[in-house]
Amino acid sequence: MRIPVLIIAAIILFLRLPSYFTFPQFWAEDGMFYVEALARGGQAILRPYAGYLHLGPRVAALLATSFDPLWAPAVFSAVATAALLAVCALILSERMPVSGRPWFALAVVLVPDAREVFFNVTNLQWVLALGLIVLLLLPEPRSFASRAGDILLVIFGGLSGPFSLLFSPFFAVQAWRKRSAWSMADRKSTRLNSSH
Repeated sequence: MRIPVLIIAAIILFLRLPSYFTFPQFWAEDGMFYVEALARGGQAILRPYAGYLHLGPRVAALLATSFDPLWAPAVFSAVATAALLAVCALILSERMPVSGRPWFALAVVLVPDAREVFFNVTNLQWVLALGLIVLLLLPEPRSFASRAGDILLVIFGGLSGPFSLLFSPFFAVQAWRKRSAWSMADRKSTRLNSSH
């Protein structure tokens, strides 16, 4: 069920803005992230912009420097699309405690006029913030892959915008309520992210 829904989500994204896939280009600060990655390499990852870190866009920019500059916008587009589909996949996971998961996942890509949010790396923070909200709804992971995915989401979601600060109280309440080793570790990593 998950793969067909993700394929439908990808088709919807393509139909909403075909030029994003056929003629990708930098948008807003994408070019700045790319230039700084070219100039500073890995050091650019820790460089704050507008008062906070942008880990997702910075890692995308660093990845793009590995390719011919002509392909850099396509790499950015691929990263933004992959992040959005990863959030949809998280909603579709068996861990999600709601019925109608496919409809919730498709609702994400059907949000009206979301071109400035979904179709660029500059605003990746909003997609990752949605992932953090979904993470708050999920029960604790049981597999290594799920735990690794949750950790990556907390790190990238928390360090790609001001959301670790905003969501820390919710993760803390969840950890206090569950009182498990996993939820306490999750709370600590979110708190550590908010201190940056």
